[in-house]
Amino acid sequence: MNSIGSVQITFNNKGTKRTEWTTTKQVWVENGITVTNDKAASTTNVGDYEAPARFYQNSKLTIAYPGITKIEFTCGTYTGKDYATDLKNSITNGTVTVNGTLVTVVLDAPTDAYVIGNLVKQVRLLSLKVYA
Repeated sequence: MNSIGSVQITFNNKGTKRTEWTTTKQVWVENGITVTNDKAASTTNVGDYEAPARFYQNSKLTIAYPGITKIEFTCGTYTGKDYATDLKNSITNGTVTVNGTLVTVVLDAPTDAYVIGNLVKQVRLLSLKVYA
């Protein structure tokens, strides 16, 4: 990691942080992080939710920030639903750990865009922190 450290985006206040929203795509921007959710192969339209934001099964999630080395996702909760494990099971690159509602991904090499190409189940996110 370089000296930038970390920055965070929270999925609240969709009126100002969400810069684009249609039934097929939404874009959230805060602190230089851009999170894009594309409907992709999902049969469900992109949701209009905040705190937590909902990203549906078979959709594509892209996190953009210069030089990402690690991402910490804080998942929302719902009685009997483990969104953290569902997110972990969707991630195919990097080293992934789960601790309660926190999912940590350590990348093998820095990247400017981290893509989860196909969410295996719905995921609800309160925030994510990017390390660079």
